[in-house]
Amino acid sequence: MSWLLGQWGRSGKSSGGQEDGSNVTDSGGSNNNEAKKDPFYVEETKEGRKWVGFDPTGLERAAKAARELDKSVHAKDALELSKMQEATEQLKNQEKIKEYETAIKQMELDRSRVDHE
Repeated sequence: MSWLLGQWGRSGKSSGGQEDGSNVTDSGGSNNNEAKKDPFYVEETKEGRKWVGFDPTGLERAAKAARELDKSVHAKDALELSKMQEATEQLKNQEKIKEYETAIKQMELDRSRVDHE
């Protein structure tokens, strides 16, 4: 879930200097300028690590919604609805794949017909 914390770039690769994707910097280190270009980074201070630029409101809203859903009497129904929606989406995607495969086969037949002419 590092994408949720803003540690991963659009290409899916880490934007930080470490293997875990975080930009850990020293308060007086040479990596400070590079880290400040990135809107989310971890800064080492005397008190410990400090997240800079991280806005936790979205994470807090998601946690609150999850707690409310857990308390709800309709939690099982919501889960079943979510599963059905996912299954429907997968069927739509499979249908598109079949259409693409059919179109590819048709194009191959057209190409072979043109080659024989």
